[in-house]
Amino acid sequence: MMSKDEEEKHMCTTRQTPLEISHPMFRKGYQKGRQDYFREQVVLTDKQLVELLQCIFEQSEQDEAQVREEGVYYAIGRLVGQMSGWVLPCQPHEDRTQEMQEAFLVKVGQEYGTTGQALVDAIQQFWVTQDQLAQTLDADTFELMLSRGVGQESL
Repeated sequence: MMSKDEEEKHMCTTRQTPLEISHPMFRKGYQKGRQDYFREQVVLTDKQLVELLQCIFEQSEQDEAQVREEGVYYAIGRLVGQMSGWVLPCQPHEDRTQEMQEAFLVKVGQEYGTTGQALVDAIQQFWVTQDQLAQTLDADTFELMLSRGVGQESL
């Protein structure tokens, strides 16, 4: 059993987000914000943050309830993701470019015709799940999950 100090140290070394994320739209926005930060390296000022938050809430007043909730979660998640890039370095699971993913999805869509969109949706969902695992698990466990089944003989 770990001591309290060991537990706190373990939590600090495995935490890859500035807060616990449970809402899927917040997570999607957070990931987009981090991608944007690592592509553009823009650090927000306090004035910009307040203005962006004000804009988010003003726009949400015009939307219907579900659209409003998802939009607010996504937009604020994106801001938090962008801000986190300044203090949390790019993680191994983030070492890929969005452009490469989009090009791959376009290729899959073209190659598989009418069934391509369903395949593209499945691949995107796989990537989201993979990102969630990378943020939830410690690095060693995540690596074990990625290599699961590799090198095993097929039945």
